[in-house]
Amino acid sequence: MSVYGSFTLVKYIMSGEHIYTMSETVDAVELLQEALKSGSWNMDFNEKAEIVSVYWSPVFRRMVGYKDTTDFPDTLDSFINILYEEDRDRVVNHYWNSVKDYTNRCAYDIEYRIYTKNRGIRWFHAAGRVARRDDGSPIYIVGFFIDIDDQKKSEERIAAANKERDDQLAVLNSVAKMYYSMHLIDLKNDTYREYATNKNLVPFLNDTTRAREQMQITMENVVVPQYLNSVLAFTDLNTLPERMKDKQSLSAEFVGVHAGWFLATFSTIDSDSEGYPLRVMFTVQIIDDRKKREEYLYLRSMTDDLTALYNRRAYDEELENSGYLDWSKGEQDYD
Repeated sequence: MSVYGSFTLVKYIMSGEHIYTMSETVDAVELLQEALKSGSWNMDFNEKAEIVSVYWSPVFRRMVGYKDTTDFPDTLDSFINILYEEDRDRVVNHYWNSVKDYTNRCAYDIEYRIYTKNRGIRWFHAAGRVARRDDGSPIYIVGFFIDIDDQKKSEERIAAANKERDDQLAVLNSVAKMYYSMHLIDLKNDTYREYATNKNLVPFLNDTTRAREQMQITMENVVVPQYLNSVLAFTDLNTLPERMKDKQSLSAEFVGVHAGWFLATFSTIDSDSEGYPLRVMFTVQIIDDRKKREEYLYLRSMTDDLTALYNRRAYDEELENSGYLDWSKGEQDYD
């Protein structure tokens, strides 16, 4: 007889007290287990801590997709055989450690996966308590078994989402190190978020200033005067949505006070249904070394290596730019 065979439910009614029959008691326990979505089980041991009987409740069997002792016998192996391979050794070792801990300090409490017969692999949480003799040897263990698959899947989805977010943030932070500055701008709400800022820009930034105003203040302080008008037109957030409609990016080159030539780029993060950007990433990349190399290569192409004087190519280009060659052919447009 199982441990649950000794349970008695007592119900008090107006006419007196009523003692349930064994059949009624078992039915009530099963109803309670069904309501809690928890299947019970128990095992009895001899003085050597050897299993002498195993009981899997009907609710337990139904939770893993089986009917009765014909397809899921009352043996420990029945349970071990449906354990997920990666969890099997861990669960079995924990079970026996709990049973054979004569100090009763190691409680059986564990989560694992099971191959159910009709619902695939599912997560369960099991807990059990051991009754012991005076010498600490186990008499029996009583346990419950709860389906936590929905909770576990939800936790896994949250963990996966958090990992993806952390990975994206790590990538973003890595990319941000490549730029002089990097800011996410919300055009609709006129706000911005900083991802990278060079120390030369810090004095001009204010967290409480709106994005449009902040952009103008910063550019007025970091761009050389001869480029100021063009850079203010390029970074005008009021006109940016129209200029970037149906575009992925927009770039321009300017000269800064502190770092020389720089490349400013707006990149669309998301757009509305009509193609107007809602959020953009504004990045500034220093390209002064590149521009100097380009200038050096250009000068090399225009001068003679031995004399350092302009070569034939330089003169031909100058004539072409002046329009003289077109005039000599009678093709110069005077309109």
